[in-house]
Order: sequence, then C-alpha cells, then structure tokens
Amino acid sequence: MSEDMKKKLQEEILSINWQGLIPHLERGTLFLVTRPLSLVEVGVALAQDDAEKIKVWLQEQKLVKINKSNCEPYSACTEDTLEFLIVQPFVLFQESEKVVH
Repeated sequence: MSEDMKKKLQEEILSINWQGLIPHLERGTLFLVTRPLSLVEVGVALAQDDAEKIKVWLQEQKLVKINKSNCEPYSACTEDTLEFLIVQPFVLFQESEKVVH
C-alpha cells in the first residue's frame, strides 16, 4: 500500500448525513465499508484495482453495495455521523468511529 496514496485518501474523508449520500445511492455507486476495515484500506484497493481483495470483501459482506432495499438502517442518520470517501466512480461510507458502539 502506497503511503502517499493512504495519506491522500485519509485527507479526503469527510463527514456527512444520510441525505448527502442519497444521490450516490440512486446512481448505484454507494458502498458500506464495515469495521474493522477502514475507508482508506478499501479506497486504496479500489484505486489499485485489487479485484481479488474486493471480491473477498464483497463475499464476506465487509463491503456491501447499498441499494433501496438495504439502506433503511442509515436513513435515520440526520446528523453528520457518517464518514465517506469518493474513489471514482464509487462512494464508500461507514459510521464515524465516534458513534460506533
């Protein structure tokens, strides 16, 4: 993993509420990153086109494509308690560590 790429992606992580993610949901480009994976780790894998790693995460549901049928748990996030990272054309998100139990 390139340290420069990791640092760049870490700096691009922003906080958002669910409403801000809806356009990405509608485009079919929204993915949930479950802990203990980090947004940066998945972002680097996407940027480097590491298909094997991504395939495993998808199979293990550590990386989950979000659609209208599975977005309900996040639709109540009205405060900026979600963190997101854009790695074109994908948008990755997870609950902020501050609110994870």
